[in-house]
Amino acid sequence: MGLFAFNRMRQQQAEAQEQAAEESADQNPLPESLPGRHPLFEAGITEMEAVFAIYNRGDSFREVNGIGPSTEKSLLTHLGAEYTEHLTVQSSENTEESTEKDA
Repeated sequence: MGLFAFNRMRQQQAEAQEQAAEESADQNPLPESLPGRHPLFEAGITEMEAVFAIYNRGDSFREVNGIGPSTEKSLLTHLGAEYTEHLTVQSSENTEESTEKDA
């Protein structure tokens, strides 16, 4: 395969990936302002009711592939400061428990 053919093949692959991403984004019903929108959609979370169910249960959004600590923090801030405070208290309690166990 010549260099020209190889470069053309790579360009076609990139264009196909870009088109697939655009089509996927068009099908995503989650609000565009929602942090972590794409990873949530890719994980099968397609309704805000499901996002709020995770939020209300206190589950970690980091279990979703593609959502790390900063995205989770942005998402929680977006969904409500009250929940962020709940996680901070819960994390603090867990840290105290593990410190007591280590002592």
